[in-house]
Amino acid sequence: MRDDRPKNLLFIDESGKAKDPTDSLFVLAGVALEGDAVDQYVQAADQLKLEFFEDLEFTFHAIEMNNLRSRYGFQGDDSRRDDFSERLGQLIDATPHVVFGSVLRRDAIGQFTSTPPADDYIPGDMYVFALQLLLERYVDYLDQQVERPVGQIALEAQGQKENAENQLALARLLLQGTQWVPERAFRSYLRVGVDFHPKAGSHPLELADLTAYSLREWARNGFRIESGRWGLLGSRVYWRDDRRMGKFGIKVWPDYDIRGAVEAHRDSLQERPN
Repeated sequence: MRDDRPKNLLFIDESGKAKDPTDSLFVLAGVALEGDAVDQYVQAADQLKLEFFEDLEFTFHAIEMNNLRSRYGFQGDDSRRDDFSERLGQLIDATPHVVFGSVLRRDAIGQFTSTPPADDYIPGDMYVFALQLLLERYVDYLDQQVERPVGQIALEAQGQKENAENQLALARLLLQGTQWVPERAFRSYLRVGVDFHPKAGSHPLELADLTAYSLREWARNGFRIESGRWGLLGSRVYWRDDRRMGKFGIKVWPDYDIRGAVEAHRDSLQERPN
């Protein structure tokens, strides 16, 4: 019975603007946690924020963090800033989570967002397409787990219209499936409906925010292995077997012109225990 299966929580955040045609990249990132991992993250993040910011309402935002805006500049104290960066890395590394992501390269896609789309299998909406690619890989992950957990999706709460659109995107997957994953697979492994949470205080959506930004920077820097936080990020990406055909947690699309660089990241994980 589905109700007897354990729950797996997938927290999803974006980097870039899906509806802005001038934004060359759109990224969705998901971090999957189960069991007590959510409470573990929240407690550890609260402790870190108290130590460095003395504020439990403070929320990690990757853009501000990477541009040293607001309190992340530590008033020019480089030692304090480096100490925080190291401790944040330790927090991420100590949190049991699995990474998924989709990177859409609008400059390489061309006019696929036109109506009707050039390919019947490609949604005309960037967000819907990115979500589809991410969830195909998440369902594959759930299917490989011995206990066959059921996934519950959590997104940042936005406006009523945006929340309704995101609910509809998931509902369509459950009803229609995709070119590669049938609807019965989505219904077997995903709960109906999306949980919406404000991005405030300590919450795993912060992890998704940091991951989405890291994926975007990885793409902007030419998909190099040494880019940004790949060492930390790569160790958490889902993969199985040959890491092809949906068996790798990150999908870059299209990749016809940069496939070698993307596959180098897959190969860099070859020695990692599966």
